[in-house]
Amino acid sequence: MKFYNSNDEGKVRIRFSTTASKVIQDDMSIFSVKSISEFINIVVANFYNEPANKASINHYLEIQESTLKKQLKAAELDSNTIEHTLRYLIDKEGKTSKKRKKDEIKSARMEVEEELQGYLTQKNTIPSKCYSLRNNVKELLSTLEEADFYDGMSARYVKCTIEVYARLPFIERERIYKKEIYDLLNTAISEKLPLRIDTNVGDQILSFKVFPYKILPNDLHSEDFLACYTIPIDSEHTKRDKGPASFVLSKLTLKTVRIHSRNPSPLCNTDIKALEEAIRVRGIEFLLDDVDDIDVYLTEAGKTLCMTKLAGRPKINILPTQNKYTIRCSTYQAKKYFAKFGKDAIILSPLSLRNEMIEFYKEAIEGYQNYSEE
Repeated sequence: MKFYNSNDEGKVRIRFSTTASKVIQDDMSIFSVKSISEFINIVVANFYNEPANKASINHYLEIQESTLKKQLKAAELDSNTIEHTLRYLIDKEGKTSKKRKKDEIKSARMEVEEELQGYLTQKNTIPSKCYSLRNNVKELLSTLEEADFYDGMSARYVKCTIEVYARLPFIERERIYKKEIYDLLNTAISEKLPLRIDTNVGDQILSFKVFPYKILPNDLHSEDFLACYTIPIDSEHTKRDKGPASFVLSKLTLKTVRIHSRNPSPLCNTDIKALEEAIRVRGIEFLLDDVDDIDVYLTEAGKTLCMTKLAGRPKINILPTQNKYTIRCSTYQAKKYFAKFGKDAIILSPLSLRNEMIEFYKEAIEGYQNYSEE
């Protein structure tokens, strides 16, 4: 059996779950995508043969089998034991699952197929809609071996692929949706090629020559960043010389990133050590900003907030008997982090940052006082 579409125009009608619908809307907003059909086509094309896509059942089970096989070989089991174990635990061919009793352990195939059937039979109030499939997606569907499981219906495979995608952490979804950017950056990193990146700095679009080092996640593993050195191409608009920098991957596109030169420009060991130290001290998100000593007073409630709000938190060791702390970080990071603490975090110095925080809260108060419903 082969996949077919529900009509001759290559459109499929799908009713996504509430979870998938919300993730689609959120990711479209983050990645600046206007068309749901475009979003779906990109996810399916980039995700279909990735290890985490359970919707591509056979490929997924092949990877599971390969991983388990390596582990069993490392345990020095004989080949017959390994083969029997793989057949029982993975059941890639689907030959042993149907013979099992209800109280027997489920094979990987059984678990995957039950999960996918759950997506296909789940009832919800989200209305079904028609989506157009691109030719490249229709072509890859013709190469898949799972048509029998999905009754030959392209819509069922596409639905399951998106449902699986929607249940991944954001950082993994980002790597799937922006696969072309990741591939470009990884090529530049491995071949030590300089890049040109155009990005918004304040109210300007500035261009940088970029010497890529690594793609690294932030401390919470919620976003990926390109760690690098940069040189402003248009030095007229900035005084910044070559220095450590980072770019958040979710904001990069093929329109703003390209290979600057095919001549390798490797970073020297001194640059790499300096960059790694900057990442250690400032954090991957804040490499563009100069570091300063920030004095802050935390109330008891502020100390509790500091221990629970981990995103973007400067390095700080909260002590039971201490309320005043000196933190080594950029003023931008301190303002961004402590702005949400209100009266429970008071910046003491530097004076310039203290005054910024005072103005920030003044403007917030004015906004509340001046607001009126029309």
